[in-house]
Parts: sequence; C-alpha cells; structure tokens
Amino acid sequence: IRDIEKGVFPKSCFLSIEIPTSPSANKGFKLTKQSMWRSAPNWLAVSANRHPSSAAHFMSNQQSLGLQLAQLSRDASAAGAARRISAQRQNVEVESVGAVKSDTNKVKKYFRLEFINKEQEEAEEDLDFKALDNGFVAVTPFSLCPQIEVDIQTAASDWISGAL
Repeated sequence: IRDIEKGVFPKSCFLSIEIPTSPSANKGFKLTKQSMWRSAPNWLAVSANRHPSSAAHFMSNQQSLGLQLAQLSRDASAAGAARRISAQRQNVEVESVGAVKSDTNKVKKYFRLEFINKEQEEAEEDLDFKALDNGFVAVTPFSLCPQIEVDIQTAASDWISGAL
C-alpha cells in the first residue's frame, strides 16, 4: 500500500497471489504467468447412509458450525443438482439436508462436490499452478489491458525485486 501511495507500484497492474497448501514451508516467491488450468467442479450423488454415525457425532459437537455448513450445503447442493438435472433432462426433486421442515414421503438426495484436475500437456515452468506444486508462493501480475501485459510483467518483476 505504501508503494501504491508513493507511486512506485506499477500502474494498471493487479497481482494474483496464490499460497501453497503448506504456507510455512514455502520455498519463496515466484513471479508467474496465469494459466488456464483450473480444477473442474463435479457434483456426485452419494448414499444417505454413507457415514451416519460420524456425521451425527460431528454435528452434535459442532451445532452452530453444523448449521452453517448445512445452509451452505443447501445452496451448493441445490445449484449443483439443478445443473446435473437439467443436463440429464429428468424431473427429480432435490431437498437440502439442512432444510428445517421435510416431508418424510420425499426422497432426499445427497451430493458431494469433488474437484477434478484437468491434465496439462507440457506445462511451462513459469505458470502459477506449477509454482504452487513446487512449493512457491505464486505472484501473477496482470492487467485489464492485454496490450501492455509484457510491460506489466517486467514492471512487476522490477517492483518485486525492489520490495523483497
């Protein structure tokens, strides 16, 4: 913020900073390029009897957290189920596990969200996800104006070298 106020930070530059899964064991910072690689969300229907005792035990110990998770799950499950249903063109009623009142005659559907990694062919070493995989904090400069992207990379590199 200090460098922005002083005018030292490159103009029209934004930084995307991604932290590896083990932040305390990071190998340092790495200036990267933004990749098009992302995990694809995949909603899977799961059995209602998958882990009933452990789920009940967890929910009884963490009631307020359980309620928050149920509310989040309701929205996410309904959205995922709606996408899945529309793709299959079937009329299936989906009810949230976090619903306050439920009719015992209705069939409840439970869903789990999984992220599937897309394969990358010959990924460049300076891409953000490669830096994360290798334990670095990925710092990716970008601009809303694609014509100055190369200038932004250079300016951000110079700024990071001076700031760190």
